[in-house]
Amino acid sequence: MRKIVNIVLWVSLVVVILVVAFLAKNHYNNTPVKALKVEINYSENGESNRFLTYEDINTFVRHRYDSIKGRKIKDIDLEQIENDLLDIPYVKNANLYETIDGQVQMRIKQRKAIVRIIDALGDQFYLDDEAHILPIRSFFPAHVLICNGFIGNIGFYSKHYSGSKMDSIVNNSILKEIYNMAKYINNDNMLRHQIVQMNVDINGEFTLVPLVSNHIIKFGKAKNIDAKFTKLKLFYTEGLGHHRWNNYRVINLKYKNQIVCTKN
Repeated sequence: MRKIVNIVLWVSLVVVILVVAFLAKNHYNNTPVKALKVEINYSENGESNRFLTYEDINTFVRHRYDSIKGRKIKDIDLEQIENDLLDIPYVKNANLYETIDGQVQMRIKQRKAIVRIIDALGDQFYLDDEAHILPIRSFFPAHVLICNGFIGNIGFYSKHYSGSKMDSIVNNSILKEIYNMAKYINNDNMLRHQIVQMNVDINGEFTLVPLVSNHIIKFGKAKNIDAKFTKLKLFYTEGLGHHRWNNYRVINLKYKNQIVCTKN
């Protein structure tokens, strides 16, 4: 008899716990959202170029969903909002979650531009560190490497390409080589601070402009990138020294296993 009583008590306890949990969950799901909190991660390795503002995000949410504040938590599809936020070209990823006190927290990571491209018709846009094209925001210029010259116009602002089509354009044009060069420069601390501009000629060969000194660097095609930059850095650090950088007007990296320099 005692055993039966214990079983009944335990079953009753489990039922009470389940009922309380159900009621608490139901109450939470019907709780109106009190606030939308936005956090934007701009920086990486201490560097920051801002394209997004908190007002951008709030305006986007208002236009897409009228308003989140005041709606019941159960009526908000956080995963859908995360996916929709990727329509903003500067958003790399978004993570949304609800807090127990009825707030929706939004954590956004901004894309990182590594090169600003000026094409043959004067159109300008960025490539980020994943080779995605980003539009220019005149009020929020990024302090990054610049590349100009014989770069075909892709109609970025006049044609509404899909993401896959845009990726195909980048991968099958000079933009891919520009990206490879910019990516390498951006990942190297010395080169990132020294090389400020690239120019592409009609043959697809690159000329680099350094920040320090008056010389230019004839790089040639965007091939053997690591080998060419390695010998340039060695030449800077071991072959020249800062006090002799102005002795030359051209440093030519186009030839294998050698650097050809033209003096002033």
